[in-house]
Amino acid sequence: MVILTYNKGKTIFEAITKTEKLASNIVVVDDGSQDNTAIEAAKARATAVKIEALL
Repeated sequence: MVILTYNKGKTIFEAITKTEKLASNIVVVDDGSQDNTAIEAAKARATAVKIEALL
């Protein structure tokens, strides 16, 4: 499962733990967030991919 995110550091951990029941492999694509979204996703055992925002 792929989850696209932007500045969701406060909620992504809980979203991933709830989603684990539906998918065993979760990839979080962090689209240039300015917070700790990618770090929190990794803490929740998701594969976190951080990309720079396209301007």
